[in-house]
Amino acid sequence: MSKPFVHLHLHTEYSIVDGLVRVVPLVDSVMKARMPAVAVTDQSNLFAMVKFYKAAESAGIQPIVGADVWVRARQRPGQRDGPATGGRGISTRNQARLRGAGRSQELPSRPSLA
Repeated sequence: MSKPFVHLHLHTEYSIVDGLVRVVPLVDSVMKARMPAVAVTDQSNLFAMVKFYKAAESAGIQPIVGADVWVRARQRPGQRDGPATGGRGISTRNQARLRGAGRSQELPSRPSLA
């Protein structure tokens, strides 16, 4: 017996940058596909949470709520973002640690619209 598919990364119309999926049609599609659960992970907010949670629960689908958030290192007073920090407030030594921890790409400086 195969395990059911559960979508864990999905942006709705409430996502600030790149959402297109409407909540009620999403729940209908998930029901038709016989998925036991689905996650909504909008960009930088939880605006769809109540609508999504109620719609999923009423359809017998387990709602999973999340958010894509951008985390930035806190700057000290007088510290500037510049070439030495890669424009992100992260020192080159910390960048090397991130790469060594499994990151093969540099972190983007802002969300992509593509």
